[in-house]
Amino acid sequence: NLNRDDVLKNTIVRVLDNRLVLSLPTNVLFAGGSAELEAGSREAVFRLGGVFQNIGNQIEIRGHADPSRKEGATFESNWSLSLSRAVSVANVFKDSGYDGEFYVLGVGDSRYSHLSARLSETRREALSRRVDIIIYSTTEAL
Repeated sequence: NLNRDDVLKNTIVRVLDNRLVLSLPTNVLFAGGSAELEAGSREAVFRLGGVFQNIGNQIEIRGHADPSRKEGATFESNWSLSLSRAVSVANVFKDSGYDGEFYVLGVGDSRYSHLSARLSETRREALSRRVDIIIYSTTEAL
């Protein structure tokens, strides 16, 4: 149960067409501007990867970032940051024993415009900083 985990309790779970999407907020996974998982976050993602090793469904991991650029950022672009964060999650899944295939993508801030304009700017930015784990209903995704 995600609600019982301090790191994963703010995960947004949605069903979209033929897939289940777990949106992990990056503010609890990574320090600002970093792609290295915090120690407690790494453990939570490791446990999640252990759960996924029991299913045969295709998994996709997508990193997202908000459109702002931080002063002194170590990444060339938000795309680089979002991809690096997705790769970090994927590597922990592999470390957990997950041996299935998955796709890893960096989306950067290209999906920011899809968030409702009725939300406050602060909420839109918070929702755009995430790593989505997408579980397809079959073993074939793309």
